[in-house]
Amino acid sequence: MAAAVLGSSMSYASAASSPANPLVTTLKVATTSAYSVRATFDAYEYGVTFVDQILTIDWGDGTQGSSTYVNQLLGSEHTYPALGTYTATATISDGQGQTAVTTALAVTGARYTAYGPARLLDTRKGIGAPAAKVSPHGTVAVRATGTPAIPASATAVAVNLTVTDASDSGSIAATNTTVSAPTTSDLNYTAGQTVANMAIVPVDPSNGEVYLYNGSSTASVDLVVDIDGYFTPDAAKSGYTPLSPSRLLDTRKGVGAVRGQIPGHGAVTLTISAADGGLLPQSGISAVELNLTATNPAGGGWIAAVPDTPSAPTPTTSNLNYNRGQTIANAVIVPVGADGRIRLYNGSSTAVDLIADVEGYLSAAGLSSLVTATPSRVYDSRDACFPQEGFCTSIPLPARYLQWFNFAGITAALLNVTATQTTSSGYLSVTPDQNAQRTYGGENPVPDVTTPTTSTLNFTAGQTVPNFAIVPPAGPDAMVDVHNESGGDIAFVVDSFGAFMAK
Repeated sequence: MAAAVLGSSMSYASAASSPANPLVTTLKVATTSAYSVRATFDAYEYGVTFVDQILTIDWGDGTQGSSTYVNQLLGSEHTYPALGTYTATATISDGQGQTAVTTALAVTGARYTAYGPARLLDTRKGIGAPAAKVSPHGTVAVRATGTPAIPASATAVAVNLTVTDASDSGSIAATNTTVSAPTTSDLNYTAGQTVANMAIVPVDPSNGEVYLYNGSSTASVDLVVDIDGYFTPDAAKSGYTPLSPSRLLDTRKGVGAVRGQIPGHGAVTLTISAADGGLLPQSGISAVELNLTATNPAGGGWIAAVPDTPSAPTPTTSNLNYNRGQTIANAVIVPVGADGRIRLYNGSSTAVDLIADVEGYLSAAGLSSLVTATPSRVYDSRDACFPQEGFCTSIPLPARYLQWFNFAGITAALLNVTATQTTSSGYLSVTPDQNAQRTYGGENPVPDVTTPTTSTLNFTAGQTVPNFAIVPPAGPDAMVDVHNESGGDIAFVVDSFGAFMAK
C-alpha cells in the first residue's frame, strides 16, 4: 500500500562561525499502519565531504534512535504506543562542527466522529466556493476542517460527492493535493446526469482543504459535497468493525420494513441496533456503513440517509440520486440516532423501492483505525499489462466470473470500483473471499463459486457506473472478489484509497 506523506519540514542549524557550506537536512514522515510511521531523511552539504555523520531522531513520544548516516539517505520506522499527532525531530552532525535539526509531524491512524450530514460545497449556489461550474481539467478547493464544528486535527473526511448539470462526459477525483493531475477517479458522469458517490478523502494538512478535480477535457460541471463525518488520530473516537455484506432492507419483499414503495416525500425507519442477526451490537454504534440502492422509481429524485432524530427538519442533503426507472446504488456512512435507528427519506414526489445492505459499523469498541494512502490504481481490465511477456491487452471479465485480489495485513480495503464497457444489464458485487487462492486452480478470472446475495453497483448495457466499497479481505490469502453478475462481458477498474487497520 502506498503511504501518503502527512507532514514534512526543513531547517538547519550551523556552528557559531556560520560556515560557507551549511549542512541542510529534510525530514518526511509517512503513515504505514494504524500506529506506525516511516521517516525518510535527506542531507546535503555542498562542497564538504561527509565524515562520521551521526543521525539521531526524537520520535516525540519519549523515545529516540540514532544511526550512522549512510549514502545521504536513511529510512527509519517507529511504532507509537497510542494514536495521536507527534512532532518528530531529526538531528544530524557531520563530524566537522555542523549540526542540522529538522522536524515533521508524525500522524497515526484516525478514528471516526459522526457529523451532519451538512453541505460543504454547492457550486450552483456559491456555497463553499464561488457560484460557477468547474471547468474542464479545473479544480475546486473545499474547506473541510478548522471550522468550529470540524477540528483542525481531522486528517480525513467522509463525504458524499454529487455531480450535476454536466455538459459532457467525464470523471471527478477527490484528493488532498494539487501537485499533479490525479490518475484515479471517485465519480464518473455523462452529459446531463446527476450522480453521487461516497468518498473518504484525506485533508491537506497545511490548510484543511480537499480538492475536486474535473478530469474531463470538454465538460463543465456543478459539484455538491455533503459531509457525514470526519477522522482524527484520537483513540477515544469510533473505530471500524467490518461485516460480511447482509441485506437489512428490501421494500420490494418486506425485509426490514413493511412491504411497499416509499411514497413521495415519505420515509422509512430502519433499525440498526442488534440487526443482522445480532452481529450489529445493541448499543454503542455511532454510524453504520451501508450500500443503498434505489430501484423501480416512478420518477427522478433523491434519497437522504440521516439519523432517526425526533423533530428533525426535512433533510436538505442527498446521498443517492436517480432517474425514472433506474436502479442505482451508493455507499453511505450514516450516523445512528439515539434510538438505534436511521431514517431514509425520499426527496422525490414519486414512489421508489429501497434496498440497504450492511457492510460494517463504527463504534468506540471498534478496533480498526483509518490509514489513508495516496490514491492508486490497483487494476484496470482495459489495460492489463504483462511485463515479462512485454505487452498490454484488454481482458474483459466474463459473465458469472470473478476476479480476486489480495489485501494482506488490513481489516478492510477502501476501494472505488467502476464497471464500464458493459454489454448487458446486471450488477457487480465486491465481497470478501473465504477460499484459498488454490481453490481456483490458478485460473484468473474464475467462474463464481457462490453467487453473491448482495450487490455493490448496478448497470445497464453501455453504462459506466462507479461505487465506493469498504471491503474486508478474508480467507488464508486475504482475498477480495469482484463478481460480474450480468449476462455479458464487462470491463472494470479498481482504485485504492487506503485501509482500516487494527495495528
